[in-house]
Amino acid sequence: LNVTLRGSESPCEGRLEVYGGHNGISQWGLVCYSGWRRENAEVVCRSLGCGDPVRSGLENTLYKDQLLPKLYLMDQVKCTSEEESLWKCPFVGARVVNCKEGSFVAVKCSGDVKLRLNLNGQTDRCAGVVEFTTHDGIFGVCNSNWDKSKADMICQEIGCGNHSYIPKPGLFKGEPTNHNVLLNCSGNGRFSWQCMERTTNCLDQASVICSEHKKFRLKGSSACSGSVEEFDVQNKSWVPLRKEMRPDEICKQLNCGHNGNLTSYNESNILMCSDTITLRNFTSKCFGEVFVVVNDTEFGVCSASDQTLSRQLGVVVCRELACGEVLDVKAGRVVSNGLLSNVECQGDEEFLWQCLAKRERKHCNVITVVCSGSLDLHLRDGLGRCSGRLEVSWEGSWRSIRSSDWTTANSDMVCQHLSCGKSIPMPKELFVNGKQRELDWNLQCRHSSAKLHECFLKKRSKSENAPVIKVICQAEELLFFEGNTPCRGKVRITSFDGAEPENKKNVSGICHAMQCGNLVSIQTEPNSTYVTCSGSVDVNLRNSRDERCWGTVEVCRGDGCGGVCKNTWTGQESSMVCMDLGCGSPLQGQLKLETEYTEPVRDYSVYCPEGSIKARLEDPRDKCAGKVSLFFAGHWKPVCRESLNQNFYNAVCKELNCGEYEPSVTPRDEPQTKGLVGIQCQENTNSVSECDLKSISWGVRQCTPSYLTCTGRTRLLLYKPEGQCKGPVYMYAQKQTLLVSGQGWGTEEGQKMCTYLQCGDYIKHSVSEISKDGLSKLWNSTYNCSGKDTMWECERHGPLVQLQHQVNIECDGQPAVRLSNDCRGTVLINNETVCASQWNNHMSDDLCNSLGCGKAVHQWSTGVSVGDHWDLSCTGMESLLWQCGPRKNR
Repeated sequence: LNVTLRGSESPCEGRLEVYGGHNGISQWGLVCYSGWRRENAEVVCRSLGCGDPVRSGLENTLYKDQLLPKLYLMDQVKCTSEEESLWKCPFVGARVVNCKEGSFVAVKCSGDVKLRLNLNGQTDRCAGVVEFTTHDGIFGVCNSNWDKSKADMICQEIGCGNHSYIPKPGLFKGEPTNHNVLLNCSGNGRFSWQCMERTTNCLDQASVICSEHKKFRLKGSSACSGSVEEFDVQNKSWVPLRKEMRPDEICKQLNCGHNGNLTSYNESNILMCSDTITLRNFTSKCFGEVFVVVNDTEFGVCSASDQTLSRQLGVVVCRELACGEVLDVKAGRVVSNGLLSNVECQGDEEFLWQCLAKRERKHCNVITVVCSGSLDLHLRDGLGRCSGRLEVSWEGSWRSIRSSDWTTANSDMVCQHLSCGKSIPMPKELFVNGKQRELDWNLQCRHSSAKLHECFLKKRSKSENAPVIKVICQAEELLFFEGNTPCRGKVRITSFDGAEPENKKNVSGICHAMQCGNLVSIQTEPNSTYVTCSGSVDVNLRNSRDERCWGTVEVCRGDGCGGVCKNTWTGQESSMVCMDLGCGSPLQGQLKLETEYTEPVRDYSVYCPEGSIKARLEDPRDKCAGKVSLFFAGHWKPVCRESLNQNFYNAVCKELNCGEYEPSVTPRDEPQTKGLVGIQCQENTNSVSECDLKSISWGVRQCTPSYLTCTGRTRLLLYKPEGQCKGPVYMYAQKQTLLVSGQGWGTEEGQKMCTYLQCGDYIKHSVSEISKDGLSKLWNSTYNCSGKDTMWECERHGPLVQLQHQVNIECDGQPAVRLSNDCRGTVLINNETVCASQWNNHMSDDLCNSLGCGKAVHQWSTGVSVGDHWDLSCTGMESLLWQCGPRKNR
């Protein structure tokens, strides 16, 4: 207000002062009595909320305290009584010079304004909602711009000292009111009412706890019964209440009902209030939602956005429920029966109900508290209880921990918590990661003797790249059998760090510890103990082909089998498995293998040289030449040409007993496909299994498959001009043609040969004597196709009996070879084009000659072939085109 009454014991009586400018300075000044009338006083009393004027005018004796202003700011005021403020009335302003000293106006109004603090209906306390009582009703003070200076002014005005604490709005209940004011003070007003400004925009009312406020509490088993204590402000401590007080006053102040029963016992005042209030215990050990029970009815405690206040609430809850220290506080599910909200705990409360709070029914998110008493830890999937993967019990479930800055002090804390001594370094990855949820806290112990809850530093985001924490403690013991049998032999017990344990375990439990069934027998000798268990352990390599030397590692105990986790496996274990299975040394590299063992482990697969990695060359006509494929992970897969070199090709040729790589032979064209890459072979490698496979990968991109020709390449062929599918049979080897003996040939061998030549069905075969000119050479193999699938499988090496006979074959195949325009045009086989990449002049001459068209004059390519076409591979010996080993490509 810019109008006030001062100098009396009431804000509705005193000399009239106005606040305005003079010489550019705003200040308080007097109003001269000249021309004063009742209408002016009516405006003053109404604008101050003080009712009607009782008297007004010149005052010569009263209201002359030492703060009396010297300046007059108004004279000749002429109000009509309708104005809102004295400043809206006509008046003579800043040049007032004719008003003599002491000639100021004084006003006494009919109203009486009183300041009070309303503490949940009790208005004679030094704490509560700030209210003014007027003849127009109750006025509340708006919380806007409420601060310590205004709170001090209020406390001082009612004789309650200075402010002690400013609670959040709504924690105290006052009188319902539609009238609210703001406090905006200028100068040294004695009454806070003199600072009021009316407002219609007020969300919350201001409240304060003054330093002279009498705080009570009941010390006992619950918040609303026990011995009465009051707070000694001077000594800042709780002391027994010595003076008499009405029990209903204490119970109301403590929100424990409207009455109570006060008795004396051993010089203490024992009060039992009408309401029974308890904090419901957690439904799980030391963590969960917070509820209070009021007269047997549960109500939720609402969460707050202020993390500091929420944590202070958690401190009181954990202490009241004997659950240690608070670790975490967060919002939980929505409940419809929330009661306590905006909870403010000072820290010395014994019961949550003693904290300041807004107490009204509402929907809200109930607060959830985690106390240190809920914590535990263990080591899992280790050698015993003193080693393994660290897991912490958090909110009732076990969580693993990831950390990139784990310390020895952290590990020591874990071991001491488990009574396992101190931690020792872990030489390698020994324990699996598991699949538990991760704890989203950083653990950082300041020293080795810290308690678990003292190491909870702060919450963190997920760090999937950080390692899962595993720990080994000094007290862990290693139990194992010496000998060649997993579940039988001489018992050895040693500490993990190599020292002999002080107190060795009872060896009778070794069968259970080693998962070897039950104890069958035990034999004790000086310094030695021998044990036999009922169970067995088998380690094998499992694959879809039931082959022995490759596959996922499978461990079988009793009736169950399972895989081995990848992150604990090393090359040493691979060597042991291959050696135990009689499969040599393991290959360099870990190849992916599909397995039924998926979660929770990533299985490890081992490849020993015998049968797990092998090469083959695929061609419809040639042996020791063809498309390169590798067998691994249970399947044959092509190898990309771009990523290989001569060392790899030589390794394939040597592995297949095909000599060495022959680079001079032009390979067949192969269509693009997915293939293997990343194989690294050294010079003089004799097998692909000896190559480095650590970087091998499959299907990274489309590539051209490798086609390889070795110096040991061989091919069965017809090359005489008798026909495309009949004539004497030769073997092309070492760049020369050798005669094939007719020994052992019959219908079965003839049919296999016709199929091999892509010449349809077998008609007949015959033998012819070999010329004795000494120039012809025989191939050193015979053929027996009984039970065989291919012509190469029919081949049998051994001494020849019918050295003088060569086999001749006739098949019913009649491939149509022609040119598209009589003796010129596109080459066609069965009306399909022929790939030009393998074509040469000799083939053109042979084709023209076989067609009766003379010699070839000119040849050319016609571009990329679309659709099915034929790919030819000629040795240079053929007379007819079909003899060149045709292969249809799509």
